Amino acid sequence: MNTDCLDIDEILLKAPKNKKTKKKKQEVRPLSELVKRGGA
Repeated sequence: MNTDCLDIDEILLKAPKNKKTKKKKQEVRPLSELVKRGGA
């Protein structure tokens, strides 16, 4: 399960950097928090 979370975090971190969109970054932040809590 930990490896899956790490992969998701890396993908979420890479996505906003490549697109460079503030709106996307705001959407990614809450998603990453949910993944860390285990809600996603």
